[in-house]
Amino acid sequence: MDTANRLMELEWDNDEAKIANELAMHTGMRAGEIQALTVDDLGEDEIYVRHSWSKYDGLKCCKNGEERSVPIPISHQLYLKLKMLADFNPHGNGFIFYSTVPEKPMDSKQFNKYLKRALKDIGYENSKEICFHSWRHFFCSRMLDYVKDKRYVMALSGHKTEAMLNHYAAHLEDDKVVDLARNVMKKIFIDQNEDEETINMLNSRLEELDKEIA
Repeated sequence: MDTANRLMELEWDNDEAKIANELAMHTGMRAGEIQALTVDDLGEDEIYVRHSWSKYDGLKCCKNGEERSVPIPISHQLYLKLKMLADFNPHGNGFIFYSTVPEKPMDSKQFNKYLKRALKDIGYENSKEICFHSWRHFFCSRMLDYVKDKRYVMALSGHKTEAMLNHYAAHLEDDKVVDLARNVMKKIFIDQNEDEETINMLNSRLEELDKEIA
């Protein structure tokens, strides 16, 4: 957690890649799921994971074939960052993590590239052992520190590799999973609270963008 906090406090060379890493840290989402995110998938306090992106197949169903919801923990700042990225998209295709190519999102290799640079900048000794997917393991491990019933974590992360666990996870109430996860995330990421000045700045910028678009 200390290393994760140091990474998020650091100024990165690429803001979009940093936000993608922050999102993976807080939600355990796969790289392809983050690439596929559009503004329609973004709720004010949760993200609807409906698709994944493949460089070979383009937009497709999630890896396990099922949609899920993941809470955005702690505050409004992560939502504002994602909304701002979507508003900056010049292509009108809805992708939050857009690229210079209108029909494609940002290459996930960029998520990993700038994570490696940030790890090097903070002097992390084993940076070669860490990749973007490591955030998924981080998220699940931290959640399991508080939630002993693995079915809840699997319902959030989309891990459904065993038939019996698939059956149990599918029958959990979605609202119950999201509410529990939100409370647990507040405990895990309590030090990630944003100051009021930053939130006000982001809100002001969003208002300006809305006026420009109108």
